[in-house]
Amino acid sequence: MPNYLLPAELKTVGVDAILTMITDADATIIPIIINETEDVFRSYMGGLYNVDVIFAKTLLQRSNILLKYMKDIIVYEVYIRKTKEINEVARLRYEDAMKWLDKVSKGQITLNLPFAGGGDLDGDGMADGEFFFNNGKKNYPSNF
Repeated sequence: MPNYLLPAELKTVGVDAILTMITDADATIIPIIINETEDVFRSYMGGLYNVDVIFAKTLLQRSNILLKYMKDIIVYEVYIRKTKEINEVARLRYEDAMKWLDKVSKGQITLNLPFAGGGDLDGDGMADGEFFFNNGKKNYPSNF
Protein backbone atom coordinates (compact mmCIF):
# COMPACT_ATOMS: atom_id res chain seq x y z
CA MET A 1 0.00 0.00 0.00
CA PRO A 2 1.58 3.31 -1.01
CA ASN A 3 1.80 5.96 1.65
CA TYR A 4 -0.28 9.12 1.51
CA LEU A 5 2.82 10.91 2.80
CA LEU A 6 6.35 10.06 1.73
CA PRO A 7 9.28 10.07 4.21
CA ALA A 8 11.17 12.63 2.10
CA GLU A 9 8.32 15.11 2.60
CA LEU A 10 9.10 15.38 6.32
CA LYS A 11 11.94 17.76 5.47
CA THR A 12 9.40 20.60 5.49
CA VAL A 13 8.92 20.22 9.26
CA GLY A 14 12.12 18.55 10.41
CA VAL A 15 15.73 18.74 9.41
CA ASP A 16 16.51 15.62 7.38
CA ALA A 17 19.90 15.14 9.05
CA ILE A 18 18.32 15.27 12.51
CA LEU A 19 15.58 12.80 11.57
CA THR A 20 18.22 10.45 10.16
CA MET A 21 20.33 10.80 13.31
CA ILE A 22 17.32 10.23 15.59
CA THR A 23 16.28 7.09 13.71
CA ASP A 24 19.90 5.82 13.71
CA ALA A 25 19.69 5.79 9.91
CA ASP A 26 17.12 2.98 10.14
CA ALA A 27 15.00 3.62 7.04
CA THR A 28 12.18 1.35 8.26
CA ILE A 29 11.11 3.43 11.26
CA ILE A 30 9.62 6.47 9.54
CA PRO A 31 7.43 4.49 7.08
CA ILE A 32 6.04 2.51 10.02
CA ILE A 33 5.20 5.72 11.89
CA ILE A 34 3.64 7.17 8.71
CA ASN A 35 1.35 4.13 8.40
CA GLU A 36 0.38 4.36 12.07
CA THR A 37 -0.35 8.07 11.73
CA GLU A 38 -2.51 7.47 8.68
CA ASP A 39 -4.48 4.93 10.74
CA VAL A 40 -4.96 7.56 13.46
CA PHE A 41 -6.31 9.99 10.86
CA ARG A 42 -8.57 7.32 9.39
CA SER A 43 -10.02 6.54 12.82
CA TYR A 44 -10.71 10.20 13.65
CA MET A 45 -12.10 11.06 10.21
CA GLY A 46 -13.79 7.80 9.24
CA GLY A 47 -17.16 8.63 10.75
CA LEU A 48 -17.58 11.74 8.63
CA TYR A 49 -15.28 11.42 5.64
CA ASN A 50 -14.62 8.82 2.95
CA VAL A 51 -11.12 8.00 4.13
CA ASP A 52 -10.54 5.36 1.45
CA VAL A 53 -10.98 7.97 -1.27
CA ILE A 54 -9.05 10.64 0.64
CA PHE A 55 -6.00 8.50 1.39
CA ALA A 56 -5.90 7.04 -2.13
CA LYS A 57 -4.97 10.48 -3.51
CA THR A 58 -1.39 11.08 -4.61
CA LEU A 59 0.95 14.03 -5.02
CA LEU A 60 -0.90 17.26 -5.88
CA GLN A 61 -4.35 15.70 -5.34
CA ARG A 62 -3.72 15.38 -1.59
CA SER A 63 -5.06 17.73 1.06
CA ASN A 64 -2.37 20.13 2.26
CA ILE A 65 -4.01 20.49 5.68
CA LEU A 66 -3.92 16.71 6.22
CA LEU A 67 -0.28 16.63 5.15
CA LYS A 68 0.59 19.44 7.55
CA TYR A 69 -0.93 17.79 10.59
CA MET A 70 0.30 14.31 9.65
CA LYS A 71 3.86 15.64 9.48
CA ASP A 72 3.51 17.26 12.90
CA ILE A 73 2.38 14.00 14.48
CA ILE A 74 5.03 11.92 12.70
CA VAL A 75 7.94 14.16 13.75
CA TYR A 76 6.74 14.07 17.37
CA GLU A 77 6.41 10.26 17.26
CA VAL A 78 9.96 9.95 15.89
CA TYR A 79 11.33 12.04 18.75
CA ILE A 80 9.36 10.27 21.45
CA ARG A 81 10.17 6.75 20.27
CA LYS A 82 13.81 7.10 19.47
CA THR A 83 15.19 9.69 21.89
CA LYS A 84 12.71 9.47 24.77
CA GLU A 85 13.23 13.24 24.98
CA ILE A 86 10.50 15.73 24.25
CA ASN A 87 11.26 18.39 21.70
CA GLU A 88 9.07 21.28 22.89
CA VAL A 89 8.22 22.57 19.40
CA ALA A 90 7.36 19.06 18.21
CA ARG A 91 5.20 18.53 21.30
CA LEU A 92 3.25 21.76 20.75
CA ARG A 93 2.70 20.95 17.08
CA TYR A 94 1.59 17.42 18.01
CA GLU A 95 -0.91 18.73 20.57
CA ASP A 96 -2.26 21.23 18.03
CA ALA A 97 -2.67 18.45 15.45
CA MET A 98 -4.51 16.18 17.90
CA LYS A 99 -6.85 19.01 18.95
CA TRP A 100 -7.54 19.71 15.27
CA LEU A 101 -8.27 16.02 14.60
CA ASP A 102 -10.64 15.93 17.58
CA LYS A 103 -12.55 18.92 16.21
CA VAL A 104 -12.70 17.32 12.75
CA SER A 105 -14.08 14.11 14.24
CA LYS A 106 -16.82 16.06 16.04
CA GLY A 107 -17.76 18.00 12.91
CA GLN A 108 -16.60 21.31 14.43
CA ILE A 109 -14.22 21.76 11.51
CA THR A 110 -15.43 20.96 8.01
CA LEU A 111 -12.89 19.96 5.40
CA ASN A 112 -13.23 20.21 1.64
CA LEU A 113 -12.99 16.44 1.33
CA PRO A 114 -15.41 13.67 0.28
CA PHE A 115 -17.93 12.80 2.98
CA ALA A 116 -18.72 9.25 4.03
CA GLY A 117 -22.05 7.82 2.93
CA GLY A 118 -24.21 9.01 0.09
CA GLY A 119 -23.66 8.42 -3.58
CA ASP A 120 -21.62 10.39 -6.04
CA LEU A 121 -24.13 10.86 -8.84
CA ASP A 122 -22.33 13.69 -10.62
CA GLY A 123 -18.87 12.09 -10.46
CA ASP A 124 -17.12 14.93 -8.62
CA GLY A 125 -15.85 12.69 -5.81
CA MET A 126 -18.18 14.27 -3.23
CA ALA A 127 -21.30 12.65 -1.81
CA ASP A 128 -24.45 14.15 -3.32
CA GLY A 129 -27.67 14.99 -1.52
CA GLU A 130 -28.21 15.34 2.20
CA PHE A 131 -25.37 14.36 4.49
CA PHE A 132 -25.99 12.92 7.92
CA PHE A 133 -23.42 12.96 10.70
CA ASN A 134 -22.74 9.74 12.64
CA ASN A 135 -22.14 7.80 9.42
CA GLY A 136 -25.69 8.24 8.21
CA LYS A 137 -27.29 6.90 11.39
CA LYS A 138 -30.31 8.80 12.62
CA ASN A 139 -30.18 10.21 16.15
CA TYR A 140 -33.24 9.60 18.28
CA PRO A 141 -34.16 11.75 21.29
CA SER A 142 -33.71 10.09 24.65
CA ASN A 143 -34.42 10.95 28.25
CA PHE A 144 -31.39 9.03 29.46
